[in-house]
Amino acid sequence: MQDPKHIVVKSITTEDPQHLWIGREKYEQFQGKKLCFIDDVVSTGGTIDAVMIMAEKIGFELSVIACVLTEGEKRTDYKGIPLVSLDHIPLPGLIADK
Repeated sequence: MQDPKHIVVKSITTEDPQHLWIGREKYEQFQGKKLCFIDDVVSTGGTIDAVMIMAEKIGFELSVIACVLTEGEKRTDYKGIPLVSLDHIPLPGLIADK
C-alpha cells in the first residue's frame, strides 16, 4: 500500500473499533471528485462521520448518501448531505413500544 490513509470506525453493530485503510493506488481516483456513499443501514451516522473524515484526508466530497434503510431517526439528509433510502425501521426494542 502506498501512502496509506487510515480511519477508525466505532459502529453500533460491532463490539470493537474497526480500522479502515486505503492506499493511494485506490484513493487517487477519488481525489477532487463528488461521490455517492452507499451503506446498508444508517442509524447513528458513525460510519458516515468516518467517511467524511476520510473524504477530508483524501480530498473528495460526499454529494449524496444512499442506503437501504434508515434506523431510529428518520432522515432525508445527514449534516446537510442529501440521504436517500428505500425505507425506515425503528431501533430494535422500540417495536414493542408501539
